Amino acid sequence: MFEIQNLSNELKINVGSTMEEMEDYLDKEGWKPEIDTLAKFAQWNEWVRQKNFTLSKKSYDSISVFILRELSIKNNLLDQIKELIKKEGFKIVIETHLKDDVRSNAIKHLRGGTWKDQLYKDNTNNFEPAYALVILDNHKTNLNRFSSLKEKIRKKFDRNISPSIVHSADNEVESWNYINYCFPRSEKEIENSIKNLKKIKISKPSYLQFIKFFPYYKALLNSKIKSTMMKIINK
Repeated sequence: MFEIQNLSNELKINVGSTMEEMEDYLDKEGWKPEIDTLAKFAQWNEWVRQKNFTLSKKSYDSISVFILRELSIKNNLLDQIKELIKKEGFKIVIETHLKDDVRSNAIKHLRGGTWKDQLYKDNTNNFEPAYALVILDNHKTNLNRFSSLKEKIRKKFDRNISPSIVHSADNEVESWNYINYCFPRSEKEIENSIKNLKKIKISKPSYLQFIKFFPYYKALLNSKIKSTMMKIINK
């Protein structure tokens, strides 16, 4: 901190004297890392984790934003990927092709501005972000079903090409940051859609209902058997 103060005095700028003040200065100058870059730091930095990744009161941690790269569109995989998402029990809240300024901002600000592996020397736009989907998971579970879904998409559609055709936000905070870039001025509409979809109960297959009430059915059957046997004996 002492060294930073000396440098700021030498440069005649005021970066502040606390972590919060310095973060505000970086943000004002446009130097603050994007949220998905901060997510990497948060894995080992407690201050970054507490400051940027405490879940909000909205508690929409059952959503994620999936980004499909240009290669998935060129290979006509979009419909198949959406079918797989729905088959796995997820709901697509909203979706869009990323075009013009929206696409440029997604390229620049999401995934740290890096959309292909460092050693991958492809100069095409195949790995740029091209399509965004906000996905809702209404299933109550402790498992990270979004990570599992992403791996299933990669396993089925990647064709051993690097990098993968799909990228996703890792948590609620990242998801809303992605929404701001991919669906500008649509946050309120998306919030309302999520609330409405959360109210829809997921219908369970009839065999699951039977398993749930199996003890009741078993007891009822035993009772009927005993009643029939007593009638036969008493005749």
